Amino acid sequence: MKFLFGTMAAAFAVAACTAFPAHAEGEQMLASRSTTAGQLSLGSARPREAESKKDHLARIFTKDVVERLWMEDYDDLDAACERGWLVDVPDDPEGLGISIRKVGNSPVGEKERDLERRSKLYRLAKPCAGLLYRIAAHLRETEGAAFTPLQVTSLVRPWTYQKKLMASNANANTIKAGVPPTHVFGLAFDIPRADMPAERERRLQRYLDTLADDGTIVYFKEGRAQATYHVIAMPAAHDELEADFYEITARAGRSGRNGSPLTCAGRSNPDFVHDEVWW
Repeated sequence: MKFLFGTMAAAFAVAACTAFPAHAEGEQMLASRSTTAGQLSLGSARPREAESKKDHLARIFTKDVVERLWMEDYDDLDAACERGWLVDVPDDPEGLGISIRKVGNSPVGEKERDLERRSKLYRLAKPCAGLLYRIAAHLRETEGAAFTPLQVTSLVRPWTYQKKLMASNANANTIKAGVPPTHVFGLAFDIPRADMPAERERRLQRYLDTLADDGTIVYFKEGRAQATYHVIAMPAAHDELEADFYEITARAGRSGRNGSPLTCAGRSNPDFVHDEVWW
């Protein structure tokens, strides 16, 4: 997995092609960030008073963090699976309460015609998968018998795919606002809300607000034509979210014969080394 993609300035210079000339200001903003000072903690990850979400993300996703998490292409996704960073997110309405949208409006991987490659977009970083499973488990607990599976429309995206999507989907272009493309890190997913019942949306947003207040996530309520909640797992919450991944995966009966959770391609991979990811 290429956690290091040259320098951050070089990474975002890719977007400065003639197709995206208006993004230069956002790219410069991202490239000028400082490096990370010290170990991240949930306390430091909490939003500060009067701090915008954009500024909050800029403070946490510093230059060196972005470089370490960057995934350029499908080879990087495969390498990330081998290292135990990315895991497959199964379409599992019964066990995990997750439904991956594969057809219809804005399905996962809609710009990828190669089915083998498209299947690699049904992945997340392990802590982000834990977050998604936690949200679905919370809704199942609060809704009881009325619970329906939580749909997702976007998971991980390599940069090569992100560029394709940016050409036609305004929601995919966060760089123009100076916000890093967190799908490229495997740390974000989208929950569609266009057809979500009003009561579930209120319940979900209250829970997202709680998670955001304690620094576990940052989320955005995006779009009209492609209305979604764009949810980002924050680095400081890594340990507790990874613990959620293991606990909820086991509870849903999705472990291998050795008792370890299945990660990519039906294999049980070891945990990644923290020093190679966050600090």
